Amino acid sequence: FAHHLITPETAKTSHYYQGIAHQFPNQELAETTLSWGKSVIGEDIWAIECQQESIDLYSDSPVSPAGLDDAVVTKVHEMLGIE
Repeated sequence: FAHHLITPETAKTSHYYQGIAHQFPNQELAETTLSWGKSVIGEDIWAIECQQESIDLYSDSPVSPAGLDDAVVTKVHEMLGIE
């Protein structure tokens, strides 16, 4: 399993965490998979930086969560008392 967690640090920076949980049959496969994971992180960072550039360029545009995020965002809003 691979987990990617992004949490805000400031208005324009974030912390990015990745974890991989798997029982590899040998060390060579584990090292190959983990090195591949590092290249994925590079792609993710590139995408996140592009998103921030777009946000900066179009700062007046409305921001809304993706449909996939609706349940989580709704729950957090409930917990914070936000309508």
